Amino acid sequence: MTNPIGEPPATLQLQVEIIGSDLDGQQFFELTRTLTIHRNGISILLAHKLAPDSEVIVRNPETSEEAIAFVVGQTRQDSTGHVYGLAFLDPPVNLW
Repeated sequence: MTNPIGEPPATLQLQVEIIGSDLDGQQFFELTRTLTIHRNGISILLAHKLAPDSEVIVRNPETSEEAIAFVVGQTRQDSTGHVYGLAFLDPPVNLW
């Protein structure tokens, strides 16, 4: 996921909470870390499988700030989980 002006994402691991519904429609709460942070979104590793274009809540547990994001897509999968790109619905949001 690249931002609109072509700047590379920042590789930064910050703890986040993800709240949403998985591919089976089951609600979940998962504590994870960002892999990269972009101007308008993040990439994360999750144990849960998500549907493209579904919405999740991203919360910073340190500040309690939260934002709604939609799943842009899955970028890879391995034995540790699924890596997803998320885009914030309100791009000027600042969770950090």
